[in-house]
Amino acid sequence: MSIFDSFTRRNSLIKTLRFRLEPMYGTMEQLAKSGVLERDLERSESWETVREALRRVDATFVEKALTSVVNLDWQPLSDAIESKQDSINSEGLRKVLVKQQAEMRKAVAKLLTKHSDYKSITNPTKAIKMAAEAAQNEAEVRAVAQYLRFTTVLTDYFAYKKAYFGHEVRRTTIAYRIVHINFPTYLANLRLLKQYAQAGLDLQDKFAFAFLDVNGYNKCFVQSQIDSYNQAIGRINKQLRRLYAEHKLPEKLQGVPLKLKALQKQVLSVEERKTEEFSEYAEMQAAVERLQGELAQLLASVEQAFSQCEAELWQEYAAKQETVKTATQALIFKEQEAASIVSIKEYLTSVLALRRFIKQVLRKETQQPNLSLACSEA
Repeated sequence: MSIFDSFTRRNSLIKTLRFRLEPMYGTMEQLAKSGVLERDLERSESWETVREALRRVDATFVEKALTSVVNLDWQPLSDAIESKQDSINSEGLRKVLVKQQAEMRKAVAKLLTKHSDYKSITNPTKAIKMAAEAAQNEAEVRAVAQYLRFTTVLTDYFAYKKAYFGHEVRRTTIAYRIVHINFPTYLANLRLLKQYAQAGLDLQDKFAFAFLDVNGYNKCFVQSQIDSYNQAIGRINKQLRRLYAEHKLPEKLQGVPLKLKALQKQVLSVEERKTEEFSEYAEMQAAVERLQGELAQLLASVEQAFSQCEAELWQEYAAKQETVKTATQALIFKEQEAASIVSIKEYLTSVLALRRFIKQVLRKETQQPNLSLACSEA
């Protein structure tokens, strides 16, 4: 029994006390006169810009640390995963798997924490200077400059950021993403790729590394490598769909899954802008017309796939497709007319609604094989 027990639970009412510093006497007047509060507000408003610059610095560091000399051996973890899948209820194999995952997390984290730049990017003063050097425009230069001599406020942010580079079992760490999330996907794809290769499909031109080797995963750590791998996977999926549609699949692939999965993006990666800006109306019109042509070809195969589904699913798809057709017919291409912009927005909105519907259907892992093959890129 603690000596403090007599001080607790004496009253049924629990109150939370909050404390704040209030300027007294002439302090508020001096703060206003010196402009401290205004500068603090401006600094706070610029934080999002500063954080984007810091994220680029972090992404550059991760790229350097995980692409220099990486020779990790993934075979033991691969064996542990396959053994665990073969004997689901084995506690001994589960412990072996957990041990192997822990070892690989530590190995990945070591590549990061032992790198020569690690102390710099986790030090507020040095990281802010690196962000200033990496600024891409005047707005970033001004935003970062406000923190060059004011890094104390960033202490908690950098303390939290260190967790990204650790080996703990946290979904937000780089090591966890590499070991627990993406490696099982890579391994599952590897099994299928070997079957495709044994069936006679030539896939090496899709990859820039030995894709049939489990240690080829060392080339799939950072975002640029993940993007390259996912693009290769997409091309292979497209090739498989074409062979399936043309009834040219090798006999050895009968009953073999014909879809590879993409790897998830890396922690702290900087996403590229997916929006397209147009300087002239004619460019926007050409882009919309190009989308119309590509969409017409895609919907031809998608419609055939949905026609084989249940009536309710087909009716919902047909209704959304009809909305796209109506919006297409209502398109107006006239520069400097508000009605033109409105019609284009309505058309794009209907296309996105159809796209969302198709993706929702695919997420339900429908049992219609033709639908999966036709719509996987929709």
